[in-house]
Amino acid sequence: MVQSGRVCGVVVATERGRGVVLATVVIDATGAAGVAIAAGGEPILSADAVDLAVQGAGVAERPPCGIYVNTDYLLIDPADVVDVTCAIAGAELALPDTAYDSAPLVQTRERRRVRGDHVLDYLDQITGRTYADAVVLSSSDYDSHGYPSLDYFAMLPHSPESLKANHPAPGGAAWTPYRCLLPRGREHLLERLSLVSAWDDRILQGAMAEYAHLPTPVDGLILALGALREPRCLPHLSRLAARLDAESPLSHIRSLARALEALGDPSGATIVTALLGLPGFRGHALHSIVPLHDKPMERRRRLGPLREIVLARALYRLGDPDGFGREILSEYQRDRRGLLAQHATAVLRQGLRLGVTDDTLRT
Repeated sequence: MVQSGRVCGVVVATERGRGVVLATVVIDATGAAGVAIAAGGEPILSADAVDLAVQGAGVAERPPCGIYVNTDYLLIDPADVVDVTCAIAGAELALPDTAYDSAPLVQTRERRRVRGDHVLDYLDQITGRTYADAVVLSSSDYDSHGYPSLDYFAMLPHSPESLKANHPAPGGAAWTPYRCLLPRGREHLLERLSLVSAWDDRILQGAMAEYAHLPTPVDGLILALGALREPRCLPHLSRLAARLDAESPLSHIRSLARALEALGDPSGATIVTALLGLPGFRGHALHSIVPLHDKPMERRRRLGPLREIVLARALYRLGDPDGFGREILSEYQRDRRGLLAQHATAVLRQGLRLGVTDDTLRT
């Protein structure tokens, strides 16, 4: 059930008959994107007009002492009720005497999916493609239970070892952008951002790095809209920026600043200037040797300057109407911490995106 572009419930069929379940939030746990596609999402099918290529499937038998049964002898569309029913019935007709039953669920390795705003493919993986809105780095071998459907795989050389494995190509790690998790179309992204009323909790990357906050789901959504250069997200960014303070995770500050940079709308400078005016956001450049504490973490000197310099960079690149961004970056050019001075100098040398260059050197 869709109302005003939002899924607000589902029609269900149970042993008590048909009914309607209404909800504020609907989570699709069907395994085959049933709810998302019924609500209008574009499906990705294994059998379409281009090709028929799907991972093998099966129905496991259940021997009395068996704890692990892995099968691959059928081709099944798990979203097709008739197909699944016939597969289970046919498997039961072929049960050996050593099994007392078949598994209640089919074993599939590939299912119907919703086409995301970005579709990750094998070339993205092997080239190590990165994304501004990446949310996870996953890794695995390429354990295939079917033939490859891209001509690219025919170009890959094989070794005696690879020919013995179910691996048509090298595996490896791949970054997944947040846009892969959302249905295609920026309207979906805008709608989700409009529903965000507050920032989500920080995700800390290890106990030692107090500043290394990983991007949260809200961060990923903001970065995705920035990467798409969607100007309609500006009012939502302004609204969320008003909820930030010196205690906010660095990931929120960075995602907001980077999205505004990517949008390139000079009106975004007002948002950044307001943040830099908040208590605790300014004055973190070091121009002398001072005590550098490890413990407690609150006395460390990393989070403050990283927050300040990323906002100053965004302000500078958004036109810097009052020269405030350049002023802060110039302060960091003289910072005793080389990495901060190096970055500030590089940004100033690159110059304003409007074409004005700045040849200020570190002193």
